Amino acid sequence: MRKSLRLVQISTSYLTEEIEDNVRKNILLHLWTGCIDAAKAIRFNYGAGIKSGQVIEAPITVEHRRTLFNCIDLLARTDHIFRGGVEAAPSLKKINTKEISFLSNNNNQTLAMFITA
Repeated sequence: MRKSLRLVQISTSYLTEEIEDNVRKNILLHLWTGCIDAAKAIRFNYGAGIKSGQVIEAPITVEHRRTLFNCIDLLARTDHIFRGGVEAAPSLKKINTKEISFLSNNNNQTLAMFITA
C-alpha cells in the first residue's frame, strides 16, 4: 500500500488535475502496463528459463513478436491510456540504451503507426 501512495505523490507534478487517488493510480498503472508490455515486445531476447541458477536467454522470434504485438494492439484499440504507454515504449528503451527491434510489426499496429507518423 505504501508504494501506491508514493506513486500518487510522485505523479502529482505530472498529472496535475484534481482527481481521486484511486483514479490517479488506475491511470498510471494503465500507462505503465502499456509501456512495459511494448518494451518487452521490442527487445531482442527474453528470459526463457533458469538452469543451474543462471537465467537462460533466448531470442524473440518474428512469430513471437507478432503474437505479442497482436495482443498489445487489441488492448491499445480499446484502452487509450494503455495505448499512450505503448507509444512511450521506444523512448523508455532509448533512455535505458537498449537495442530494439520492430521485425514483424506491420503498419496496422499501434506502435508501428506511432513510429512512422
